[in-house]
Amino acid sequence: MSSSSAPWEVPLLTKTNYHEWSLVSLEALGLWEVKTEKVERRDDRMALAAIPRGVPSEREDDDEGGVGGGEDDASREDRVKATNRQHLLKEFENIKFKDGESIDYFAVRINSLVARLRELGEEVKNGRIMRKVLRVVPKKWKQVAVSIEMLLDLDTMSI
Repeated sequence: MSSSSAPWEVPLLTKTNYHEWSLVSLEALGLWEVKTEKVERRDDRMALAAIPRGVPSEREDDDEGGVGGGEDDASREDRVKATNRQHLLKEFENIKFKDGESIDYFAVRINSLVARLRELGEEVKNGRIMRKVLRVVPKKWKQVAVSIEMLLDLDTMSI
């Protein structure tokens, strides 16, 4: 990805222009491309910042060409929440320590993920979070994790 300077002019996403919007607009701005090598975090975040600029808000009328359908707002919002909740639950189940990642940084990542789940109405108990962390700690911390699990009540702990 190239380093374009903001602000970006991203066209509004409609029911019929997804292909143009995603490929032509974002790629033309150098914000979206498929790479096989690791992408720099800054470039990744620039693309993520540009995407909402081209997506209509959920409050905009369907008459304006937005992506909304004929269903009522409440059922659409419930479906979106359920879908987002499922994606975040999958992310929670698959979360792992990155190479060289500190425990503190991992704690920030998992807490952020749990906060987003809770905002969507998913109950994630502290014991579940602690068990997940202890399952995925790096090898050098496994003995500490086993000791914590054996000696402490994980249901009363918080990360």
